Formats: sequence, C-alpha cells, structure tokens
Amino acid sequence: PSEIATIARCFLMVSSKLKNAEQELEESRLGLRNPKSTLRGALEFTTNFDSQISMILEMVVEILDAEMGVALSFFESEGYHLVSSVAPKGCTPKTVYAAIETKLRPLMSEGRLLVLPAVGESEQDDLFAPPLIYAPIRTKEGIVGAICLSGRRLKRNYAEQEVVHLSDVADWLSAPFDHFKQGKDDQRTFFETLCVMSRVVELRIPHVKGHAERVAAYARRIGELLKLSDEELVILRDAALLHDLGNLAVPTEILAKPDTLDPAEREIIAKHPAAGERMVLSLTRYRPLLDPIRHHHELLDGSGYPDHLKGSAISKVTRILTVAN
Repeated sequence: PSEIATIARCFLMVSSKLKNAEQELEESRLGLRNPKSTLRGALEFTTNFDSQISMILEMVVEILDAEMGVALSFFESEGYHLVSSVAPKGCTPKTVYAAIETKLRPLMSEGRLLVLPAVGESEQDDLFAPPLIYAPIRTKEGIVGAICLSGRRLKRNYAEQEVVHLSDVADWLSAPFDHFKQGKDDQRTFFETLCVMSRVVELRIPHVKGHAERVAAYARRIGELLKLSDEELVILRDAALLHDLGNLAVPTEILAKPDTLDPAEREIIAKHPAAGERMVLSLTRYRPLLDPIRHHHELLDGSGYPDHLKGSAISKVTRILTVAN
C-alpha cells in the first residue's frame, strides 16, 4: 500500500506540473521563480539564456549530489558573469561572488579540468570547499565559461565517472554558449540548449547515457537507406536528439526502476512524449519535430501512446524514429 501511495503521489505531482505550467511560467516572469520546478524550467527555455543554463545546472547539482554549483560566462577582458548558482540556503549573490573571487579565480587561470578532493573537515562549511570539480567550457574561440560543483551531501569525494559526467556537460554546453555569444540565432541557441538538457536527463540513469545520439545515428542510417530527402533526414536527426526530453517530467525512481513497471508507473511514463512536445512547441523553426517527438511510441496496430495512432496516420519519419528507438 505504501508503494502504491508513493506512485500515486508521483503521478499527481507530474499531472499538476503539466496542468499548471502556463501559470507558473507567468509567475516566473513576474519574479516569482521557483528554481526547483524542473518542468516549468524547461518550458522557460525560449525566454532567457541564463534561465536555460540555470535549469541545466540545477539538474547537474541534483544528479551528482553536490551541495552547490555555479555556471560562469567569461569575457575577453578576463571578466566573468555569474550565469547561475545553486547555493546553500541563506547565501546571497554577494557571498557567492566573494567566494568565486577567493576560491575560483585561481582555477580560472589554469584553463583545464580540475578535481580537488576533500582531505579534512576544516573547510567543510566554506563555499567551494573541496571536494570540487571545475570544468571549463570551450568553443572554437577558446574558453568561454565554466561549470563548477563543490561539496557532497553524502560527504564523499567525487567518483571518476562523476568527474567524466561534469566534463561531458561542459563539452555539451560549448554549442549553446557559442551560438549565444555570437548573438546571431536565438532559435538555434535554444535548440542546442534543449539538446544539452536531453543529455543531462540521461545522466539520471547510468546505463542510458548516449541513448539519444545512438538513436539519431541509427535513425539517420535507416532514413538514408529509405531514400529520405535531406530535409527529412535533418528532421529525423533533430527529433531523435530530443525524443526523450519529456522524461524530465518523470520521477527518477520510475525511470531507473530495474523491474517491470506497474500500470500506474506506465501511465506516468506515457506522458513523456507529450511533455517533450510542449517543451519544443515555442521554437517555431523546429515545428516539424513535434510530430515525431510526440508519436515516437505509437505502433501500427494502434496499441502505442499517447494518441493510439494506427497505420498510415503515423508518418514515415516517426516510424523510423520508433524503430531506431
């Protein structure tokens, strides 16, 4: 009974987020932002670059069990902008900036991935006290920013795989940072940031990392064999990269469950295609991605979800994505 109650609460939580997303988004525009509303944060992706990076940082901090984290953007004049921070309760931007000046400034000049293990308890309450990972964000123009995590809620050092994960996130952020700093193409910037979000969502489940890229590779090869046009191949690739973005709205304990899902859990999982569609909806140039994202779990006999489409009602691009997935 307690397990069923937990699942029911998870279902109600996800349903509530989906129903109230527009209201929460309006509240965020009025300055009432709740940084832990993950789904709403994804829906904010087309409003502000800092909000996009904030959502990614919050997820990384949670997934890697850090106590705090910051994302920085660098200027040519050796200055920096604090794009986002996740800090312990009671911290102000002033205290975070002060800690960046004293603790992170020396790391910025190194220009490389740095891992500082904890060796004692003396600095445990200081901001940016070890254990710490500092990962620069590089583009073709050089180092344009950094992402840094410190502290552990479980009071242990970062494992090697966790360091790799943060380094990967820094690499993934190079594309949106590059597009944003060029200031030429907001839609492309937001698409690239959504791709980073999709990859970060995969980090919640250890064996899933790289799934979207693999699906995109398989889908493109199938599309080439079936003589799809260049335009269709691009749609297929981009939809594959974002097809599971809606898993952001699914609790980790369900995504990572090693056993067969029960009916209530399957109902929660079945909401992720529609959630992903909504996250991409406002990117007008990427509207062709909406159909394959929403329908990549439909089946020819109508037994799929969320709309139970049958046969020819499922587009060729969507069928290919389904098979590749």
